[in-house]
Amino acid sequence: MLELRTFGGLSITDDGAAISGAATQRKTLALVALLAGTGKSGLSRDKLIAYLWPESDTEHGHALLKQACYALRRDLGAPELFLGAKDLRLNPDVIASDLWRFEDALRRGDAETAVRAYAGPFLDGFFISGAPEFERWVDAERARLKQCACQAIETLATAAVARGDHQASVAWWRRLAALDPLNERTARALMEALAATGDRAGALQHARIHEALLRQELDAAPDRAFAEFVRQLQDAAPVPGQPVPAANPAPVRVVPDAPARGVTGTGVVAARSSQRVSHVVRGLAAAALAAAVGGVLYRHFQTAAVLDPNLVAVAPFDVLDPKLELWHEGLMDVLSRNLDGAGPLRTVSPTAVVRRWRGRADRASAEELGRGTGARLTVFGNVLGAGGDTVRVSATILDAASGNLVAEVERRDLSGRVDRLADSLTVAILREIGQTQPIAAVQRSSFGATNLVALREFLQGEHFFRRFAMDSALAHYRRASASDSTFAPALRRISNVLSWQPGPDTLWVSYAFRAAAHNHSLAPRESLLITIDSLDAAIYGADWVKPSGTVVWNIGRRMHRMLAEAVRRYPEDPELWYELGEARYHVGFGAGASATLHQIREAFDHAIAVDSGFAPPLFFHTIECALRAQDVAAARWYARAYLAHGRDVDFFPVVTYVDHQLAVDRPASPQGDSLLAAMSGEQLSNTLFLLAGWPDTAEVAVLLARRLTQPRVVASFWGGDSSAAAIGLAFMLGYRGHLREALRVGGRGTSVWLPEFALLAVVPPDSAGSEFARWLRDGDALALQALPWWSARKDTLSLLAFLGKAAAIERRAARGGKADFWRRYKPWSFDRRFAAAAAQGYVALARGDTGEAVNRFVALPDSLCPFCDDQRFITAQLLEARGREREAAAMLDREVGHWGSPSRSPLSEPFWALERGRVNERLGNRAKALAGYSFVAALWVHADPELLPYVAEARAALQRLGAEPR
Repeated sequence: MLELRTFGGLSITDDGAAISGAATQRKTLALVALLAGTGKSGLSRDKLIAYLWPESDTEHGHALLKQACYALRRDLGAPELFLGAKDLRLNPDVIASDLWRFEDALRRGDAETAVRAYAGPFLDGFFISGAPEFERWVDAERARLKQCACQAIETLATAAVARGDHQASVAWWRRLAALDPLNERTARALMEALAATGDRAGALQHARIHEALLRQELDAAPDRAFAEFVRQLQDAAPVPGQPVPAANPAPVRVVPDAPARGVTGTGVVAARSSQRVSHVVRGLAAAALAAAVGGVLYRHFQTAAVLDPNLVAVAPFDVLDPKLELWHEGLMDVLSRNLDGAGPLRTVSPTAVVRRWRGRADRASAEELGRGTGARLTVFGNVLGAGGDTVRVSATILDAASGNLVAEVERRDLSGRVDRLADSLTVAILREIGQTQPIAAVQRSSFGATNLVALREFLQGEHFFRRFAMDSALAHYRRASASDSTFAPALRRISNVLSWQPGPDTLWVSYAFRAAAHNHSLAPRESLLITIDSLDAAIYGADWVKPSGTVVWNIGRRMHRMLAEAVRRYPEDPELWYELGEARYHVGFGAGASATLHQIREAFDHAIAVDSGFAPPLFFHTIECALRAQDVAAARWYARAYLAHGRDVDFFPVVTYVDHQLAVDRPASPQGDSLLAAMSGEQLSNTLFLLAGWPDTAEVAVLLARRLTQPRVVASFWGGDSSAAAIGLAFMLGYRGHLREALRVGGRGTSVWLPEFALLAVVPPDSAGSEFARWLRDGDALALQALPWWSARKDTLSLLAFLGKAAAIERRAARGGKADFWRRYKPWSFDRRFAAAAAQGYVALARGDTGEAVNRFVALPDSLCPFCDDQRFITAQLLEARGREREAAAMLDREVGHWGSPSRSPLSEPFWALERGRVNERLGNRAKALAGYSFVAALWVHADPELLPYVAEARAALQRLGAEPR
């Protein structure tokens, strides 16, 4: 019989013997893996094509699928390998799979059989290029299956403890610790089991291993309760065979010096900019992102730090002459970029080095720097006057692993040509390293500056940029660009600074594109960052250059792939982790990645773990996400960590008010009111951004939105546009469930929300139907939003009329006709092909054919409409109704909406959270279910009557799950 192995790799055997032919090719293997993963339900041919051949048209895609199926049947000698016609599935009488055994054992409650089947990560090491949907599916399945395996192992370990079999419990806890090495609760359970067997030394050894891992991976110390437990082990030898009394477990913390309670791996880096924050508010997206379980990226379980032999950390040089002070960090910058990419060498980010450098340029400090950054090779030295106008630079190369000196080099040149001296020094350093490693020839300069003036100004700008003195940094970057208009790193930094400041979007975008145009012969890290920023600019550029939804999706995919490669290559670089978090935050919801909040926070957490002082706004998104997760203690800790940077940081008044509000938990107080009264419109909008997603009983965000409609604020912040301010307030009112007031305040500006409000009967059916008919008649793209309403009312005539109009627009566009846009259509919102395809699914749903509807919706590639959540929400409900809860849960794990999306309504997120609670409760995922239900119960506690049944449902579910409703 054929056997498909998915754990620890991907392969097919025939009665244990290896096979050849089509079943060893990546695309055909991926096809079998997809069908194995969907089990008895199978997958439609259209969805398989979207997963494996996304760039193919329908006809070509079907031909490729047919060819792959034929090749598999032929080469495996299994003509009955596939079942079904429209929906394909594997024939269990012909092929077996370790995945099926694993999931079947879990369903039966046979944890031991399940664990035996789990031989390693799902599809470990397997990938196919050019198939983003498949990659995303693999990532989601790998994470889900690992979680299931961990739960099964924990079940076995707990059962062993309960029956007194401490040797077995040690084995199970040890296996769980290998899968999840940074989990403090697991580490402690293993130590208790070891102590119970009398192996107190083994327990203490594991404590040391766990502490070393925390410090190496997270630069964090164990929790106080964990440390106290270790002290108990050290002070008193336990009686053999008896378990050590356990103290109350505390949550695992991944941020150094975080509060003892409440912080559970939350960590987020600086907001992309106050400019983007304000742009979000102006775009009516006053609510922020939800927070889910965070954490950091885990590497392989290891017991000791291993320094990377190809990683080089260049330290700041000691400089005694004040006239040469620029080169204290300047030489570090130049040498780091020159050495990066020479043969196998990579260099630690200069920013990360500056944060960790604590001494003078000596052997001990350099060794500490290498161990702190993971770099085996460190370079340190000094710059000295050598008489007259001559300067001497000496550099020492140290092996941080052994503490031995590799070599010392020295060069001299004119004091005004330290740049030339740095190039000569680079060649000398590479010559010495090349004695033991293959080093390619280094370019004369990999910095990109054509003159010394530009280089000097840029290095001075970097000095201020690292300290987040953005005004000073920008002035120097502009001078560098003025001296050399092709200096790509300076152009990129100008774009970075402008994106963090109020101003027109087109300005930072134009600088990002200019940097990309001159992205030649630069160091690999620099070149990567410039390309990534240009992709970001292509997505967030001016409205008139917005690409189509499909193009946005593809740009986003490319951007995320490049960032994933960048953090793999430079894992200790906080700026790259920050860029990855920013991309997942701003681009991930739809544009090419569909990032979950876990993935967003994962990147931000890693940036904080690598360097919590990377920039003062490190904690801006963190506060927002912690509040959305209702973790007030963590939010307050992050707020105070931010405020510790001093009053000069950009958001100090904003975070001061937030910290005060978290302390008093009420909408107004004398001090809080005075803080608000002194705020500018920009600061008020940023405060609203931080607090918008917090489901507090006082509804502080509504208060802030009302303040943003005051005449003085409208005049200064909204440019006198009172209707924009009113729509911002309407959004917050609707978000908190005050639907009628939202419609009254927002007026015509709230028309995009009418379909969802109409489904709740807040808007009379006759009024809604008349408005939606007008949209359809006028060819308004808003008609797409009315599809669920028509479907719920079984109005097939309107649906068919919409379908006809969408098909006609698509035909005219295919012929190159001028009438190829919907009215009010934004190209980045959806691809024209999406409208007709979605309408077909709603027609089937209106006719009661839920099977056809779900097949239509599931087959729709996300790339056609990256930001269309209504269809995804209904798809999840249909999947759940048809018993496909895991698929529904995976879809709902993604976060809803994107700023400015046509599908973004105030009610999208809470209904998404409620559905997430429902499906995860059925699946037994208690934590996710509680998160969804508690969010709705808190957010809508004062909502209009139409929403109270949902609040009652959420509160009842919380009681059912053993949690006390707020």
